[in-house]
Amino acid sequence: MKPETTSADSYETSQSAFAAERLRVLYFLGLIANPVFFAADLLLYRQHLQELFIIRVILELGLGIAFWAFRKRWLTPNVALVFWILIGNLCIAHMTVVLGGFTAQYYNGLNLVFLAAAVIVPVSWRSHLVAQGSTLAYYYGANFFRPTTAADLNAAIENSFFLL
Repeated sequence: MKPETTSADSYETSQSAFAAERLRVLYFLGLIANPVFFAADLLLYRQHLQELFIIRVILELGLGIAFWAFRKRWLTPNVALVFWILIGNLCIAHMTVVLGGFTAQYYNGLNLVFLAAAVIVPVSWRSHLVAQGSTLAYYYGANFFRPTTAADLNAAIENSFFLL
């Protein structure tokens, strides 16, 4: 280690390299899984296919653009992490709105993305907090703007145990 290099610089460098490596996995996972899940949309949600297709195209484009910007080093790993979480989660949260609100099964997808982001890239908890907090605010806000029933409120409470 050079005398002018501090251990904090070394830690930051290794943490950034670790995050960059894991982010590549996350982006590839998202870019591959999104089209595969369209097959499930085709089989299970044919009546909402157009809306889901548009959301999936936005999701794929968002992930593709963010990954490209990350590869060009226009985004830091923390910013790329926040983008990955927000792009995926906001699109999935909007799918729950399209498919019926809190009772829609797409919140399971939201749980999977939360888990993937938390497990695969446990680098910056501040970045996670910003991204996950924004996602939860959108998920609950958008779904509460829909007409709600007692079943919706029960589902919202149950979902909270898994999402929070």
